[in-house]
Amino acid sequence: MKNTDINTEQIEQAILSCAKKFTIHDVTKALSNNSQALRDRIFRLLDCDDRFFSAADQYIWREDFFTGYTFAVTPDDWEIANRILVPGHRFSPYFPADIFPSEIQITFQGKPLPRREITAPLGHLFHYHLLLGSESIFEHLAAENPANSRILQQADAGAAVTLTIYDLSGILPEDAANGDSLIFKVEDYYLGALSVEFASASGRSGQKRKAWIEAADDAVESVIDRFGEYPDLPEQLACAVFTGGEKLSSPDASWDEYIRSTVRTRISADGDHAVLVKNENLPAEDFCADEVNDLLSISDTPLDDTAGLLSSLNSSLSTVEIDSFILDACYARELDFSDLFRRLFGQEIYEHGNDVKKAALLNYLEERSEYLQENYNRADDESKAELRAMILDGVQERLDYLRSLAETDRDPEEFADNIKRLSAIARKLQDLLKIINDNRFTPDETVLQEYMDSAENLLDAQDEVLQNQ
Repeated sequence: MKNTDINTEQIEQAILSCAKKFTIHDVTKALSNNSQALRDRIFRLLDCDDRFFSAADQYIWREDFFTGYTFAVTPDDWEIANRILVPGHRFSPYFPADIFPSEIQITFQGKPLPRREITAPLGHLFHYHLLLGSESIFEHLAAENPANSRILQQADAGAAVTLTIYDLSGILPEDAANGDSLIFKVEDYYLGALSVEFASASGRSGQKRKAWIEAADDAVESVIDRFGEYPDLPEQLACAVFTGGEKLSSPDASWDEYIRSTVRTRISADGDHAVLVKNENLPAEDFCADEVNDLLSISDTPLDDTAGLLSSLNSSLSTVEIDSFILDACYARELDFSDLFRRLFGQEIYEHGNDVKKAALLNYLEERSEYLQENYNRADDESKAELRAMILDGVQERLDYLRSLAETDRDPEEFADNIKRLSAIARKLQDLLKIINDNRFTPDETVLQEYMDSAENLLDAQDEVLQNQ
């Protein structure tokens, strides 16, 4: 049979006749035609068919891969206190995209898990949907309940959002606490069916959780290398689950724990498209003795010429961090510019630095401080001030460490890996500072505690680097 005589329906029938794992050669064999033209046609069809995963030249049905798959979900303090589970992004990697999370059928000990509606502020519920990607969150919430459609036009943290949630009152014990998990098993991929059981934190291994997160990092980075930023976030996670293989097949950690703990990847939004990207590091091969001070700079995207000015003074500060230090001073009512300058750039630069550059920085600090003071909302910022101060303590420790390295006679290659890790951690902390500094971000205690936990994890990772001298 000629390639041109074979239609798409015949190719589909040939695919269905193959084993659960198959190659393009298996399909062409079923069609009795092994021409390059037909192989190319089949490849194009399979490449855009989301019923399959592919590895090398082999294709695997997603239904077959996910049926029986187990994974963990870790309810947070608010969910545990209210005996509920917000579906959000928790199930999206494990089912087809057209299955709505709150329509998934969950059974516990053979009985359906009850569902009910809740209404809460958008700012409180947003983080449960973070891994859906920014282009999908508001559309998802609008599809969840018609009353939510107003957030498509105007969304703020206080907007009331109505969601369908799962009732965990029959699952969680009275002493349930943060760190406990729910272990889900995929019973039917296309029907959207799960079974669930409870797992106490006491039975969870911290070492295994760390190993799972490291394996997830490897898998996510592999997906990024292979597909770039084309797939949406849930598809990235689905491919990562497949790529991670046996290392991710045990429910030792959840994707919520992953996104809070990882320093190797981060969520990046380009317009309305949000994806996981690698947390860019400074390349070790760029280190040389004559350029140590320049390479100690890990400033973010330049803002006018301020970032260049910071770099010329061998400062690793970003403009986000400078804003954070100013806001911290606003909260403490300590706005002496000389003290702020010394805190940011050190006594040495204050006393002996280039007068022109020092004057330019002082001018920038004064103008920026004036702007932030005029727009400072103490009432809303008070709840966030402790978290900001904790992160800034870590920033200060990083600054001190980098200054000490700049003064050492050691070979820069000795601490190249430390600089790369500090760079990755610093960018994650900057992401938190951007959120904290936003006047629109007014978190409740539960959300604030989650950000506090994320910051503590990052600062613990930084401490490990600083102690590795």
